[in-house]
Order: sequence, then structure tokens, then C-alpha cells
Amino acid sequence: MKHIIKLFQILKKVFLGYETPPCVGVDIGSASIKMVELCKDSLKISSYSIKAVAKNLVVHGVINNIEQVSEIILSQWQLLNSKYTQIAIAIPYNAVIIKDMVTPKFKTKYELDNFVLKQLIQELDTDDIDFDYVITQEHLNEQNILVIVAKKEKIEEYQAVAQIADISISAIDVEPFAIQYLFDKLLNRQQFSKQMILVDIGLTRIRAYAFEKQRHVYFNEINVDYYSYIENAILNSAKDVALKDIIDINNFLVDLINQNKINPNELTDVIVADVNKLLQLVKSNLLVEKKISLSTDYDIYLMGGNSLIPGVLRKISNLQHVKVYYADEFISTLNKNIARSDLIRLIPAMSLAMWGQQIG
Repeated sequence: MKHIIKLFQILKKVFLGYETPPCVGVDIGSASIKMVELCKDSLKISSYSIKAVAKNLVVHGVINNIEQVSEIILSQWQLLNSKYTQIAIAIPYNAVIIKDMVTPKFKTKYELDNFVLKQLIQELDTDDIDFDYVITQEHLNEQNILVIVAKKEKIEEYQAVAQIADISISAIDVEPFAIQYLFDKLLNRQQFSKQMILVDIGLTRIRAYAFEKQRHVYFNEINVDYYSYIENAILNSAKDVALKDIIDINNFLVDLINQNKINPNELTDVIVADVNKLLQLVKSNLLVEKKISLSTDYDIYLMGGNSLIPGVLRKISNLQHVKVYYADEFISTLNKNIARSDLIRLIPAMSLAMWGQQIG
């Protein structure tokens, strides 16, 4: 996204202000809830927690049982025993709207705020919103602004999770924006010169982030559902297992694969086909919307628990004819004591833990 840095700064104003105290990053996902505490002004993780959640508790960013999620977060928070007293959380991408708007020039920000609000209410047919904007271009009598609109109900939903657990919120972000900001920092730090696509493979969503010249340029996502494939694979190999008793279905699957009780080929092929579909969409939109063509030697980096399923990385590489790596390679030097199976899932929580830190 062209204005991602400015956009990220806006979000700091939209939700709880640019300056925040250091805090713990909390990633509320469909498969698990992750917490990360960073060492001061560093991307080294000082402590973390990963807690699997039951199926359908969180689906596509929708929290179906706020009280139950709050109990899990409180339990993790107490075990983490962080030196920080607040958390940073993220609302899902589908909870915000990003709009380009042309407005007249006004003498005061108050007048411009009122104009934008009236326009948004008219277009969206609701006043149940929070918003902020940045002026991207100025002309003689008018200006272009980039507006971020957030649904109040979604912000309140995620705030309620922390409030019930009696934990203070330092910052609220938007999930992909936090990842984009983190990797802008990482690529710049390491002087990464190649084009890159970062692919996050979850249980219910696959996301792709395109980077060029060490900066994020494009984002897209598709919804998926790998629960049924995983459940069928488990039932076919372990018929005496009750699915309702399995909370951490990802780790349970990996254990069965490592014991050679499950052949993961069917699930691997489904994941790779979905990744390929998303990558084709990204390539097409990059060319049409951004006038950017991917070189023949761009790199792909994978994150998310499902990226570790045997065969996924190799088959994506073979299909795309490029080199594919795991995204934890960008942060593993500082976090050698953390297993890849954990580190690759902690990246979203780490990006949120950057709030209040002076990194880069």
C-alpha cells in the first residue's frame, strides 16, 4: 500500500495515540492465542505464550465467545508475568475500510473532520464508526485524503476481551498493517534488495504481502477452511480419537505425521493450490494496480503454523519456480532459543509488541 507508513501512523492516532508505553503483543487467532514480550528496544523475545483455542471460538476475526477468550488471555497473562502492564491487540482487516476522498480546503481541522464524517455517514449509511485520515495531495481549492474507517462494534468487541480479563490496552492496530510495518523494518535493517512475497498460511485465511525495495507495496488475502481436511485425516488414521477432545489440532496433526500415521499429501496439495491461487492474484493486481512486474528471481517467505506441514514449502517452490524460505529466518538470530515451530507462529504477536519500543 502506497501510504503504508503514514497509514500506520494514522492508526496510532485513530485508536489510542502515537506514543504508548511498551506492552505485550497479543495475537487472537483462529487456531491459537499468542503473547509476546520483547526485550527493551529489540526484536529479541524475552517471553512468550501460545495457547490453542477450540474450533469456532474465533473465526475470520470474529470472537464467538468473548468470556471464554478473555479467560484464556487472563490465564496466559498471569503465566507470562510480564514486566509490562499493558497489551497491544489487533482488529481484523475486514473490520476497516480504506477510502480515497477529495475534499474542499477548510480553515480548521474541525471543519474538515465534520465534512469527512458527514460524507462517510452518507456513503456507509451508519454513524457507528471511528475514522482518521491523512492528506496525501493538496491543490488550489481542494485536497486528496486517505481515510481509515473502523467499525466501532469490532473495536469494542476486542476491547471487551481485555476489559473482562482486567488488562489495560496500550494500542489497537489492524492485523496486516502491523505485519507490514515489522517487515518494512526487517528488510531495511538487513538491506534486503530483492522483491519478496510474504505468505501467511493459517487455518482460516491465507495472506500475501508484496515488498519491493524494502517496502511493502501490496496486500491481499483469501478465506480458507482447513479444519475439515485435518479432521478427516485424523479420523482416517486414529479412529479411536474423539475430535471434540482435541484442542490443539495443528500439533496433534504434526505428531501423527511425525509418527508416520498420516500421509499429509492431500492437505499439502490443497494448501499449495490455495497459495498458488493467491499468488496469481497478487501478481496480476501488482501489474494492473501498481505497474509492478515481479522478476523471475523474487523470493517467497512463509509464516503461520500450516506452512510447516511437510511438503508445503517444497511444492510451492517447485510450482512457482522460485526459492522459498521460512520467515523466521529474519528474526531467528536474536531468538535462537525458540523453536521454529513456535517462532514462525509468533510473528504477528511480535509485530504488535513493537508498540512503545524504539526499534530501527
